[in-house]
Amino acid sequence: MLASDGGVVHLRPIVPEDADKIVEFHGKLSERTRYLRYFGPYPTISKRDLFNFTVVDHRKRVAFVAMLGDEIIAVGRYEGLSSEGDGLSAEVAFTVSDSHQGAGWDPSCSSISRELPRRTDSVASLPRSSQRTVT
Repeated sequence: MLASDGGVVHLRPIVPEDADKIVEFHGKLSERTRYLRYFGPYPTISKRDLFNFTVVDHRKRVAFVAMLGDEIIAVGRYEGLSSEGDGLSAEVAFTVSDSHQGAGWDPSCSSISRELPRRTDSVASLPRSSQRTVT
């Protein structure tokens, strides 16, 4: 994919070694972006959450990062919701750095989310948010 500045963005699975870069990415997000992503104030990531964000099984819990050079500029993830309905529901979330929002990411995120193993009975989303709940 191409970034708004013409740079090449690489998508790859998240790995535990991304923890420091995730903290850096989160720290650069505006309060508004963090609020829309987490549905409330979330100024810092706890160690427990950082572990959960970066250690995934790539089956029921999947996450990827969009890299521009050595910088994370977006994170996408889904968490299987085994307690919901028939066990085929998932929470899907995309967070794009403020400096890259509005740069044509919506079609890319939508096409990526279609590749995730899920049913599409309903989608709930917040306006101008990168968070979706898909069941």
